[in-house]
Amino acid sequence: MIDLFILITLIASAIVGMRRGLLVQSIHLVGVIAALIVAGVFYRPLAKSFEMLIPYPGVSGGMALIIPTEGMDIDRTFYRIFAYVLIFIVAKVVIQVIASAFNKYAYLPLFKNWNRIIGALLAMIEVYIVLYMVLNVLAMLPLQSMIDRLDGSLFVSFIVNHSPIFSMIFENMWYLYI
Repeated sequence: MIDLFILITLIASAIVGMRRGLLVQSIHLVGVIAALIVAGVFYRPLAKSFEMLIPYPGVSGGMALIIPTEGMDIDRTFYRIFAYVLIFIVAKVVIQVIASAFNKYAYLPLFKNWNRIIGALLAMIEVYIVLYMVLNVLAMLPLQSMIDRLDGSLFVSFIVNHSPIFSMIFENMWYLYI
């Protein structure tokens, strides 16, 4: 079921990217990158606030998270990921509103087919980044039903465990080891 949702999301993003075209989709992708930077700057103080406000339920004895957690401070890592994703979403919404002003340029006749194809690819990259972050938050939740659903998904395993560029960037930022 999750695989179907991810597949439909990626296909829908490609369709949106084709409609936006290269120029507008490039602006949206730059917006994602800007939101990533904003989140990277401000997530640590927010994560510290979450530690005091929101109790992390903890992992019970027989439960294993999807992400390898040996030697990891799971609680603080969860708060870091959660704070980062929350700030990212807020920044992305603000940037999305600004980027929507450029939608009138979506139908530039310049290189019509390439414009649409590259727009579709950029949109899929944008959605892949968002999926990576959301799936990492979900993978850190110690809820057995969530773990079972995510663990049975081919796409979740690939996105969370086999995205070397994103893993290198985000794991160094988010994961905290004891």
